[in-house]
Amino acid sequence: MVTRVSIIGSCVSRDIFNFAEPDEFRLVNYIARSSIGSLFSPPPFADTFSERLSSSFQQRIVNMDITKSGRRRLQSVAADMVLIDLIDERFNLAAVSTGAVCTVSNEFIKSGALKELQESKRIRIIRSGSEPFLQTWIRGWCALVELLRAADMLERTYVNRVYWQAATQSGRAFPNVRKEQVESANVMLERLYAIMADTLPATQFIGHDDALCRCPDEHPWGPAPFHFVEDFYHATIGKLRQIRLSQSVC
Repeated sequence: MVTRVSIIGSCVSRDIFNFAEPDEFRLVNYIARSSIGSLFSPPPFADTFSERLSSSFQQRIVNMDITKSGRRRLQSVAADMVLIDLIDERFNLAAVSTGAVCTVSNEFIKSGALKELQESKRIRIIRSGSEPFLQTWIRGWCALVELLRAADMLERTYVNRVYWQAATQSGRAFPNVRKEQVESANVMLERLYAIMADTLPATQFIGHDDALCRCPDEHPWGPAPFHFVEDFYHATIGKLRQIRLSQSVC
């Protein structure tokens, strides 16, 4: 039987399934470019921006983040496993006067939304990793836990525990990424993982060999601190196969 997977995260989780057999897993839901804090916020404003994007995928993820339709999909789309990674927590949040937020993803910026909203002084920026950001994230995480518990999915939720890397496999620096950025991102990730570990047992965290968490100099999506070598994806799909097997036994 095919295991249906819902992802809240980034390509570091989605690309794992490129290395699965066709009859093993099916991706039924993919919520990307959305902070967990944003996912469970009220909509901050109407979406008049996503339609400006030429890519249907980019349109969908910007619309999903602004309208908060992602959480409705989590409730309505049947899945056997939820896989979460926190790489997209790197993005800032845009907050309106009510406190409602959305994610300032690259696609949100590309749509012209950030420039327009800042010029009209409708938003303030909450920096990724700041205390207001973390408090917003914690509220979102608590709401996500309750949603998953109500759907009887909390025990089938797994965290892809990944961190930023400072250089490529050959030691090259990443373009436009400072060492301080990598360090601060990993400090934030460690704090978020610790919060998640108050709810989820260690068996629901998928850890990785540091030697596999390296970006090749030539990666399909380009060099980035969270793009990894193929062996990373092979190893991780192997771990998900073990999880799948344990679920079928239970």
